[in-house]
Amino acid sequence: MYSLQHLLTHFDRKERHALLEKVFGDNIRHIPNAFIAEIQKELPIVIPNNHTWFLDYHIDWIEAAIFFYLEDTDLNDECCFPRCGGEGYPKFTLDFTQRDIDFLIYFKENDSDNLIMIEAKYDTRWGNKQVNIKLDRLEAIYKNYTQLNKTKNKQVNINFYYILMSPVKPQKLSTTTKWSWIKLNKSDKLHTVSRCDKNKRKTKDGDYWSFFKATN
Repeated sequence: MYSLQHLLTHFDRKERHALLEKVFGDNIRHIPNAFIAEIQKELPIVIPNNHTWFLDYHIDWIEAAIFFYLEDTDLNDECCFPRCGGEGYPKFTLDFTQRDIDFLIYFKENDSDNLIMIEAKYDTRWGNKQVNIKLDRLEAIYKNYTQLNKTKNKQVNINFYYILMSPVKPQKLSTTTKWSWIKLNKSDKLHTVSRCDKNKRKTKDGDYWSFFKATN
């Protein structure tokens, strides 16, 4: 009934995205070719011009969009589904929080729906716990999709791709999910503010504050 692109768009309630569209107009709808080229260098895909992107997109929304895509449910229907599974449905991973994907790209090519999920770190480093919480959940959503696809005898093909971005490539991440990496350029002129003592030594309970050069 609905395309996956249509459903993803209907769940997008982020004010940042709406603000960027208001400020920059229609030109912001397409990702610059230079960044497209960087992605295509890392992934075995070709991103067409009719792609769609989303900012800070909730993982709950990804799961819901994929489910309704397979379920052929009208968004105007008054229906509900068992959160913990049963009645022919898998156990959903919905946690009703704002846990999100920093940047989501969707495109369709050769009857396949493709989701590129990009997570970025700029001023801090990647940690196993943080990365695995998201990757494990997304893999659970993918597993549910394949199960529903089979149960409902659908011929839907959805591909997930994961990209991490940071100034320095993670070296000690331990994940069971394959991910790619793209360098995120960082200025060496950044500063931060912090509490300190009167000799400008950082301390969490200092009675003074000052600026400090930002470091990873």
